[in-house]
This record gives sequence, C-alpha cells and structure tokens, in this order.
Amino acid sequence: MVRGVSLDLPLNRLVHYFPTSVVAVSDLASGNYVIYGRVLAGARNHGRRGEVVSHRALHEGWVLRAVPGPQVPPEIVDREVPATVPGCVHTDLLAAGLIPDPYLDDNESGLAWIGRTDWVYETTFAWQPGDDDRVDLVCVGLDTVATVTLNGTEVGRTENMHRGHRFAVTSLLRPGRNTLTVRFDSAYRYAEAHRDRLGDRPNAYPEPFNFIRKTACNFGWDWGPTVVTAGIWQEIGLHGWSTARLAAVRPVVTVAGDSGRVELHVEVERAAAAPVTVRATVADAAGEVTIPAGERTAVLTLTVRDPERWWPRGYGDQPLYDLVVTLCAEDGRALDVWSRRIGFRSVRLDTAPDAHGSAFALHVNDVPVFVRGVNWIPDDAFPNRVTRQRLAERFDQAVGANVNLLRVWGGRPVRVGGLLRAGRLPRPAGAAGLPLRLRRVPGGGAVPQ
Repeated sequence: MVRGVSLDLPLNRLVHYFPTSVVAVSDLASGNYVIYGRVLAGARNHGRRGEVVSHRALHEGWVLRAVPGPQVPPEIVDREVPATVPGCVHTDLLAAGLIPDPYLDDNESGLAWIGRTDWVYETTFAWQPGDDDRVDLVCVGLDTVATVTLNGTEVGRTENMHRGHRFAVTSLLRPGRNTLTVRFDSAYRYAEAHRDRLGDRPNAYPEPFNFIRKTACNFGWDWGPTVVTAGIWQEIGLHGWSTARLAAVRPVVTVAGDSGRVELHVEVERAAAAPVTVRATVADAAGEVTIPAGERTAVLTLTVRDPERWWPRGYGDQPLYDLVVTLCAEDGRALDVWSRRIGFRSVRLDTAPDAHGSAFALHVNDVPVFVRGVNWIPDDAFPNRVTRQRLAERFDQAVGANVNLLRVWGGRPVRVGGLLRAGRLPRPAGAAGLPLRLRRVPGGGAVPQ
C-alpha cells in the first residue's frame, strides 16, 4: 500500500540522468543528497582552496562545422559557426540563424538531418608550462560518440553521454598555441549499427535510443520533440596537479541515537610514489589516515556527537554541516581539497507485507512521510539552457504546489546530477528539504548490457 499521493505533473522539464539508487532524500538548496542514508557527493570546491589543483576552463573561441554528407543542407556545407561551450549543435545553429526553432510546428522533422550528421568542434588556446607534475584534459560531459584530438594527436574516444572523462595530456601540450578538436559521430549511425549487430530489442518508440548511452528523450517522447543532439554539453578544461589528487570521495553518512557517523571512502590518483595523508573535519570531529606509497584507497571514520537531524519539508528543519577533506603531502603541504555540506538522517523504504499486499512507505528518521509527489520531466530538450535560475523557479513551483517529493524522470542526461555533486544548485526560497526519488533503471525499452 502506497502512503501518500503522486501526480504525473511535470514542472516543465528538468534535465538529469542519475546512475545511482532508487530513493534519495535531498536538501536541494545546498546540493546534498542521501540515498538510503548514504550521501554521495562530488567535487565541490575541489582543488580551489589555495589552488592546490589548478583549473582552467576551455570554453572560449570554439567553432562548429558539419562533416560533409548528402544529408547536410547546402547552406550548412563548409560553413563554420561560433559554438557555445557548454552547449550543443542545435542551439549553436539556432543562434546563427541557420535553422528554425525545433520547438515550433513540425520543425523537428525537418531538422532530423542534424542527428544523422557528424560534427566537429574546434578551438585554440595559449599554454605555458608550469610547476605541475601532470596536466589533464577533463571533459565533464561529451554528447556522445566523440573523438578528442589535441595538436593532431588523438587522446581518447568516448561513447557515453552520462560519464565524464579525464585524459593525461602533459606531453601533448605545447608552449604557445594549442589546437583542441572534438569530433562527434552521428548518434543515429552508432545506435543503429549496434542494433543491427545485436538484434532489435523491444522499446516504446521506433527509435534506437536503447542502443546508445545517451539521453533517451533526445529520440522523442510523448511529452517532447525528437532532437538528437551532439556537443560538448558540460564543462571542459585543463587540471594541473602534483604528487596526488583526490580522485573520488564518498561519504557514507548514518545516524543512530545521539551519534552521527561519517565513513569516508577516499580514492587518490598518483603522479608520484610517496605517502599521502587524508585529513577530514566535520562539526566537532576530526581525523586523518595515511595512504602508503603504492596504495590508492583509504577509509576514514568520523563520529559527531548529538548531531541535529535533517528532515524533509514539513517535518522539521534541515541543519547542515560542513565536511572538508584535505589531501596532504608527506611534508604537510595541501595537495587537494574537497568539501560538501551534509545532513544527518536515516532513510528507509518500508515494503513489508500488509493487508493490501505490501507497503511502499518512505521513513525518514523512523517517521513515515506522507508523500505528495510529482513526476519531473526535463526542463528543456537542450540541457545547456537549463540555468540555475530556471531550477530555482521549478523548486519554488513545487513548494507552491505543496509538493514534498520530486520523482526525477530517468531518461535524461546528468545535468542536475552534476549540479548536485558539484554543490552548484541554487538556493530558492522554501526549497530546502524537498526529497527526490531518483530513477536508476533506463525505461521505455530493453537495453542490451
């Protein structure tokens, strides 16, 4: 028996694909989220304190061109247009006045050639060597079948829109002018080739969305247009670092009685074989652990006395605590820093048998929550147009509708997941304490593994 009510009411469209668990409770205002009592967090302020890891965005000077093919309109052939990064082909062509608005009339059908065309993004940038042991090219999101080339040398290929990629490029960078090129092959051609090789699978629409790791709704859905995108859809840039960096930090947060527990699972990447120390603080707790030379992982546990509990909207307050993790060299120098705000709460889903079959009740801090939920579909077909301000408006709409749980539709890219992990979600009035129900399993079709 389901406790509460749920309406299939899209708050316009939120763009997100979230490859984790099924139920999350989140303080959207700060960008922290819990999955069955577990906080998963990314690199908020990662490497920013003292610039122990240097970050340089490569978002300027990009141009876009189509690879010639019979489907490319004459006005596009040999045409180079300015490209916005992060962005996508559709919005760049729209800004250049070369295509009509895909949202109007039947324009999406006339623009189907975009998804069947290969595209090339290119930029140049100046670079001078510094003191870093290593420099990486970090691509947070490439959509989707991409080949990355730096100064004429291929550095990597990607086939998954939902993952970020990091390439070591120290030896390829040149003092002075450098050229970075990203070629995107047709998502249609890639997906159809896998479909033909593996055999078709059942799905909800006559499109090959289940044969590519890409936003499913790009291929059309009952609420949205068919706009098969390509492009550098999230941040891209250079990261410089020395000795070691924090490759992953996963805090598992639990609370029982008057004791809060933060179990930090840390993974480092190394540029040198030397011991490093992980130091962490939260509330009144502090601790450290040394990772010996040659090893990459460690677990550090912090205990917080009498933490205030985090509650969903309508059930209490949402107190948050600063958690700071610092990676230090053998001489005590800070090499990398990671920080988040976390909340202490327990979360469980009760599915015990009852008189009606089985329950489906969300319990936070052992209190059953009467759910008033909506289904939140993507805010825009083009994720680069989903701004913090638009997200803030959606949260305010949810609060105004007396919603206390958002079911985030699953066939989307990771834009909001990335904002959650990076702690960059806005802080709209009244949005704190909105729980999320995040879908993990791809829907609408059978997906080959």
